[in-house]
Amino acid sequence: MRALTALATVVCLASGTARAEYNPRVVLLEPDAPDALSVEVFARLRGELSAAGFEVIVVPVAIDVEPRAALESTGREFGPAAVVLLQRALDATSGEQIAELWISDLLLQRTLIQRTKVNPEKPGRDIARLAVQVAELLKARLAELSVNGERRRAVTERPPEPTPSAPLGDPPRTARLESTWALGVGVLQGFERGVRSWTPLARIGLAFPELLAPALTLELRANAAGLGQINDYSSADGSAEWRQSVLTVELLARFFQRSPVQPLLSLGSGAYVLEVAGQAESPYRARGQTTWSGVSSVGGGVWIGLGSGFAWTADAQVLATWSKTMVRVNEREVWSSGAPIGFASTSLVGAF
Repeated sequence: MRALTALATVVCLASGTARAEYNPRVVLLEPDAPDALSVEVFARLRGELSAAGFEVIVVPVAIDVEPRAALESTGREFGPAAVVLLQRALDATSGEQIAELWISDLLLQRTLIQRTKVNPEKPGRDIARLAVQVAELLKARLAELSVNGERRRAVTERPPEPTPSAPLGDPPRTARLESTWALGVGVLQGFERGVRSWTPLARIGLAFPELLAPALTLELRANAAGLGQINDYSSADGSAEWRQSVLTVELLARFFQRSPVQPLLSLGSGAYVLEVAGQAESPYRARGQTTWSGVSSVGGGVWIGLGSGFAWTADAQVLATWSKTMVRVNEREVWSSGAPIGFASTSLVGAF
């Protein structure tokens, strides 16, 4: 009788061990100060993993934890099959939130990343899709382990560097080409005589996100500022009117691409156009003329993402004409373009 009892005990223990082997645990590293996005992501994830047959254990972590350090050191005492951590980012163009789930697969010793954009108007749909993807991915990992016949390694081993998997949702941003356009308004401010001219502004360009560095966007753009305010001067000797236009090509660098607020620097060159028309009483003669001069520009500003592929920019530049152009009334110089000219502008930008 005692022998039969001992044999039954051994069989029960072996059966329990087998059930534990085929009912693995998943540790969810939830932030200790969760926001609405974190709460909904983990609620959906717990439901999907439990329905898929996983034992879910929740472990709180600091909200600013470094992902690799957390995956390597937290929750290992529970002997889990996988450890899951949520990270958030912002899409540089649309400003939408991106949910990143870091998955440390301890059975196969691999670390994966699943990313998806979260539509602020319908977040539940995107979050539910991400939770289903993660549950299916973990079930597929267990199937792969069974087919390959790999043994479970010690969970205390250091996992390799994470290799992002191909996301089932929206792909991460990579180096690519974008066309940009902008419409706005600017003001040309003369430093020598203080003449100010308001003018409409149009821009078109080609942007190269993450071409040289992940946080850097380079853009080659053409600018046209003209058909704006007419300045004038009048006296007893006569009067004159003039209007300024600027046509330039610029190389623009925009920094911190994943941030909704990005500083920018620009360097360019092009043409400065001055249209002059004069009026005079006899015996004086009125003359009008359009002159062209080379111009160089340097400046900086700020780019603010508005979402859905749109942004707002504010720029301040210094223009230096290559030659001096003067406006004279009866041999009297009333204005010149030889001194540097300030150009401040603001515009609405769209990227495609």
